[in-house]
Amino acid sequence: MAARLGWKFLLATLMILVAAAFSVSTASAGGSLLGLNNDCGLTSQPFAQFGDYRYYTFGANGGLENGATGWSLSGARVVSGNESSYVHGTGDDSSVLIPQGGTVTTGPICVGLDKPTVRFFAKRPSFSLLPLLTVEGVFTTKAGTTASLPMVGVPVAGNSWSLQLPFVTTGAVLELGDTTMMRFRIRAVTGAWQVDDLYVDPMRRY
Repeated sequence: MAARLGWKFLLATLMILVAAAFSVSTASAGGSLLGLNNDCGLTSQPFAQFGDYRYYTFGANGGLENGATGWSLSGARVVSGNESSYVHGTGDDSSVLIPQGGTVTTGPICVGLDKPTVRFFAKRPSFSLLPLLTVEGVFTTKAGTTASLPMVGVPVAGNSWSLQLPFVTTGAVLELGDTTMMRFRIRAVTGAWQVDDLYVDPMRRY
């Protein structure tokens, strides 16, 4: 009898461990079973139609549908015209135009610190030789100072809307803990760019 009880206890323990492992695997693959992403809010798969099945959080006013509310614009302005795939909503009709040398900075977005990833749509409204835009993550250090991380990515240039390849931070900000609030600054280095529907994968799950 004692032996049978011992085996039952071991079996129950094993089942608990397997269930726990499955839960961790699910969270790392795309958030929790409730669609939460390590305390950074609800996530979705907005780019599944493009073969990107990672889970993303929509940026604060990420489609500029509320004008520039929450964003900081330098030389840029909100204009009519939505990205052509309408991944956020079929009723959306705004985007932001960034002339050469201009910048836009999103509102704060919760991210994990293991190299968050940014994706958005962009196009060139006019011709430019070697068009280039850059993205950087802006955050506050423990000392209270503002710092930034350059993000690595190759912009897709064209006169029609294109989903940009992922822009990824070059390193983790581990000193801040598990998550932090980060803003993302997009700069039109050469040529003008029109940008819309910005999403963030807080944990860069590949």
